[in-house]
Amino acid sequence: MKMRLSVKLISLFLLFGILPLLVVSILLNQQASDALRAKSYAMLEAVRESHGNQVEKFFQSRLSDAQVIAETVAVVETLKTARRTWQEYQKTGRRVGSSEWTASMQTPLSHFLEQFKKQYGYYDLLLIDVEGRVVYSVARESDLGEDLLKGPLQGSGLARLFTKAKGGEVLEDFSAYSPSKGAQTAFVGAPIKRDGELLGVVAMQLTTAEIDAIVQSRAGMGQSGESYLVGKLGDKTAYRSDRVTVQGRIGQEKSDTFIEQAIAGSMGTALRIGAGGEPVLSSYGPLSIPGFQWAIVSVIKESEAFAAVTTLNLTILVVAVVCAVVVVCVGWLVARSISKPLLDVIQVISSSSAEMAATVTEQERVAAQQAASVNETNTTMEELGASSRQSAEQAEVAANSADKALELSQFGMSRVEDSMASMEKAKTKVEAIAQQILLLSEKTGQIRDIANLVSDFANETKMLAMNAAVEAVRAGEHGKGFAVLAMETRKLADESKRSAGRINGLVSEVQKANNSTVMATEEGSKVVDDGMVISQNTAETFREVAQAMNAASQGAQQISLNVRQQSVAIRQVVEAMKSVNAGARESQAGMGQVKEGIRTLNEAAQTLQKMV
Repeated sequence: MKMRLSVKLISLFLLFGILPLLVVSILLNQQASDALRAKSYAMLEAVRESHGNQVEKFFQSRLSDAQVIAETVAVVETLKTARRTWQEYQKTGRRVGSSEWTASMQTPLSHFLEQFKKQYGYYDLLLIDVEGRVVYSVARESDLGEDLLKGPLQGSGLARLFTKAKGGEVLEDFSAYSPSKGAQTAFVGAPIKRDGELLGVVAMQLTTAEIDAIVQSRAGMGQSGESYLVGKLGDKTAYRSDRVTVQGRIGQEKSDTFIEQAIAGSMGTALRIGAGGEPVLSSYGPLSIPGFQWAIVSVIKESEAFAAVTTLNLTILVVAVVCAVVVVCVGWLVARSISKPLLDVIQVISSSSAEMAATVTEQERVAAQQAASVNETNTTMEELGASSRQSAEQAEVAANSADKALELSQFGMSRVEDSMASMEKAKTKVEAIAQQILLLSEKTGQIRDIANLVSDFANETKMLAMNAAVEAVRAGEHGKGFAVLAMETRKLADESKRSAGRINGLVSEVQKANNSTVMATEEGSKVVDDGMVISQNTAETFREVAQAMNAASQGAQQISLNVRQQSVAIRQVVEAMKSVNAGARESQAGMGQVKEGIRTLNEAAQTLQKMV
């Protein structure tokens, strides 16, 4: 989104007015942050070292107290007395720690020990004989009279102290101690000797109160700063003092990489995420306490350590806001003095472009209507052209069919003429056959006459043979040969007569056949005459059909020619309409370009108006 001219001017004023202030503010913030970080870490290290030294001195003084108490003659005597009393009570079955036992132990020495416990802040002061039995306790809790080597307190912190204290002054780290209701308890102890002989151990029970008082001192640490102790007991790392700002009690496990490093002897500072989820500055380092693996950690919230930087940032922000308001006001006045004349010119341009846009829109609408009409006409002409082309194709097909029919009619007429010629020849031959049959009939009549003559000759011969036979009989012996000849002649005459009869029969049949042939020939001649008439009629019909088909072919060709000419004319009209349509489209496109130019001009005016 483009910015208005007034906004740009105001932005430039803000840029050149606020940018130097921002650069200076960033540099000041960075320098202040570095200085405060260095100061905060230095303060944390100083507090950590101070608290650490106090804790170390505290335990050193407790070791000194244990050594002093162990070397006090009165304590040695008290241990001896308490041990004898404990043995007597064991023999008589009386309970150590009872009111009777308490009354028997009320001596000036016991009063001294009670005062010592109160004065130096110990929770309890215990005497343990060499066999590990607790024979004396200022607090007189349930550990009084217990055997540390065999009883229920075996493995407790007091039992571990007794074992280690035989060789000198020692400290036993905090752990849960059941006689004190499971509270976290540490012990300091020293051996009690007389003339080099170990008589027992003095044990002083420590509480967390004095240690917490040291590490929980908030002097110079603000609201969120604190120090706390951590230590290693066995394989676990846990608090050795109570936390103040967050949840954390002595004995609660607490493990972290920097804590492990501190317990291992490393010192350093770090920015990390605290227990509350907020960044904290921390300083850590080890403590030198005999028998302990302890470290001390001092922390403060980053927000509190850099509170001065936050205040500085707030001050810079207020100054920047005030400067920005002043710059915006000045920029607005300057921008208004520049933009008002431009707005007047832009208004005139917008009005003119609106009128031009309306005119061009109307012209574009008319051009669009013309283009639509031309398109519709073009479509109609294309359809008409398609119909003309189809009609031309059909006319051409009809002309081709007419040509084929004409050829067939001409072919049929030639066949009819050939048939007429053949019939004429057949008629001639039939007439010739009729003449031959007539001649044959005459010849047959002659044959019949000859056959009749032969029959007559046979009859006469037979009569002569009979006469000869009669004469032979008359002649007697001399006529026997002639009789035989007469008999043979008669037989020959009979045979000739029969042959003549058969010839007559054949001649009759031939005559009948000739008569039938004559009749058939006459009928054939008549049929040929009829066929001639039909052929002549058919030929005439074919001639008429040929003439009609010729006329149809010429008409179809003329139609095809006309349709082709019409199709060419339609195509020319379509091309002309396309040219008109192209011109209309070009006009419409030109109107669109003009409209687009006017719209662009209007948009430019509006954009300029928005920018101003």
